[in-house]
Parts: sequence; structure tokens; C-alpha cells
Amino acid sequence: MSKLQVSVIIPVHNGAEYIAKALDSALAQDVPLEILVIDDLSEDDLDTVMEPYLCDPRIRYMKNSSQLGVAQSRNKGVALVRGTYVEFLDADG
Repeated sequence: MSKLQVSVIIPVHNGAEYIAKALDSALAQDVPLEILVIDDLSEDDLDTVMEPYLCDPRIRYMKNSSQLGVAQSRNKGVALVRGTYVEFLDADG
């Protein structure tokens, strides 16, 4: 595998309706990447939608222990990246 180049950070709160499209879009890129999905205490079916993606080693799914908001969730993701470059993607993007 090539050296990890891009870390994609996706903060999400109640974005179960949109997250699959965002993940599929990021996974379609032709670059070595990781995707960090930061759940900001969602109350919808996000866990269910994320489940099929969790077998992909490029995806890391973590949950905040308290609601941090989008900016602090992004910052949490930045602290965990392994890639050379960081890209932010909105869950509904």
C-alpha cells in the first residue's frame, strides 16, 4: 500500500440520511486515504448506516462523549490523523 496521503475528517450530527453518500464520494478518490467520522452525539440511525463501512480499514468511526459541535469535532479529528494532508468533508456534502 502506498504511503497514506490524505486524511478526510467528517464530523456528523444526525446525518444518517447523508453519510453514505459522503463516504462513497471520499472512497471513490484515487489516493491513499483514511476517513475519520466523528459522531457528535447523533440521535438518528447513524450507527446502523455506518455498520457496513466499518469493515473497511480506511474508515475510523468515533463518538464524542459530549456534544462538541462541528468545529471542535473537526479539531478532534485533526489530532488523530495519520495522513500528510487533511481534508474536511461535511456529512451532507
